[in-house]
Amino acid sequence: MSYLAPVPEAGTRLGRVERRLRREQTGRREAERLLESKSLELFEANQQLTAFNNELEERVRLRTAELEQAREAAIMMLATDHLTGACSRRQYAEALESAIKMGERIALLLIDLDDFKGVNDRLGHQVGDALLVQVAEKLRGVCQEGDLVARVGGDEFAVIVHLCGDDEADAIEGYLATLQGQVIASGHTLPCNVSVGLAIAPDDACNAEDLQRFADIALYKVKRAGKAGTARFKPDMLHAYDERQQLEFKLRAAVAQDQIEIWFQPIMDLATGRMQTLECLARWQDEQDSFVSPEVFIALAERCGLIEQLSQQILRKALQSAKPWIESELVDGITVNISPLDLLSAGFTDRILGALRDNNYPSYRLILEITEGVVLQDITTAEIVMRKLRGAGVHFALDDFGSGYSNLAYLHRLPISVLKMDRNLLKDVEHARSGQAIIQHVVALCHDLNIRAVCEGVERETQAHFLSDVMCDKAQGFLYSRPAPPAIIEAVLRNHNGVAVQQDLTS
Repeated sequence: MSYLAPVPEAGTRLGRVERRLRREQTGRREAERLLESKSLELFEANQQLTAFNNELEERVRLRTAELEQAREAAIMMLATDHLTGACSRRQYAEALESAIKMGERIALLLIDLDDFKGVNDRLGHQVGDALLVQVAEKLRGVCQEGDLVARVGGDEFAVIVHLCGDDEADAIEGYLATLQGQVIASGHTLPCNVSVGLAIAPDDACNAEDLQRFADIALYKVKRAGKAGTARFKPDMLHAYDERQQLEFKLRAAVAQDQIEIWFQPIMDLATGRMQTLECLARWQDEQDSFVSPEVFIALAERCGLIEQLSQQILRKALQSAKPWIESELVDGITVNISPLDLLSAGFTDRILGALRDNNYPSYRLILEITEGVVLQDITTAEIVMRKLRGAGVHFALDDFGSGYSNLAYLHRLPISVLKMDRNLLKDVEHARSGQAIIQHVVALCHDLNIRAVCEGVERETQAHFLSDVMCDKAQGFLYSRPAPPAIIEAVLRNHNGVAVQQDLTS
């Protein structure tokens, strides 16, 4: 047996080599195919990633632009009043602070629209908004380069005027002049009545806070003097302003605690010699037990928004005090003074009728006294309100007739039951023939119109005799009684009137 393996043939070895080479080639081709396939996949994936990245970048760019626009819009909103287009309070404060810090010479005008609340109450907020827009446009129409017009409150504007050279007065006057005349707002022609307070930096103040406060003090002086005017700040205004602030604080507390008292003054029927009616008068004693003039605290109540609440308190107390006197036939009724702001405000009729209903007081025993100031402000609204209340039984008296501009047309147009002549007409009536003639003609006119004539300020018997001679219906004054608290007036009535048959208030 041989241990030597057989030697393979040469052809067989060559065949195996070829097969191996074919397998290697096939493997390489498969690898190349797979590599090419993966390369295509990677290329497509890269293309998709690139497109997605581009899309993200575009989204980021658009969102960034949106945010920038929103930021600019927010800044614009903070800088601009949305209604009038004037600068906002924030922009105004920054501009004022910047101008003063830079040492610029500027004038600050604080402009307040007179009777703006009345416009809203009578004509609606749409008309009020239109009025604000018109005023802003007037101010911006004369605005010079560097100046700023801002709306800083509901009906208040501020103007920062840059002053230079000799044209300071002209620069300020330009703004004041444009606010004169009338304004057409939503089809309504309205007077453009404004009050303006003026302060100048650095003359009056060297910082924004003081300049603002001093202009406001000057504005208050205009309001206190009767509105519709302009005042430049002066140092002596500070004391009056501080006193006013203290008085307003006390008045707010007094109204909140219902501390305003009512007194009464009798009105004499000259034909019967009877104290027929009583005029209700508001009285206020401050913490030092000193009386504050009604002219002062009623006007203050009107300016600081307390008049509606105060009027309701006075009316309620008057009705409660008078009701038992009427039931016991000591007096026929009362008269109560009405503020112009109250009469022309929304809901006035409902408040009056509600008070009568709550106190079970007969409406025909109440006379509401108004002045010509009410009529001059808005005769149309006054007539509507008065006729509605007159239809419910309430009477009206026109007070202080002859104290200023007196339009006799009011007596024909408005439902007036009583006309009260101003006390100044009677002052020297014994010696002044002109005064005698005026009173005599007014009394005759009242009788022709079926209106009762009352003369105030009677202090002497000779005055009372004259009024009787000219057939004046009623008289009021110190000759008969001074104003007094309810308890004293009741004693006066019982002593003078006793028990009598009641008459109609206007008979």
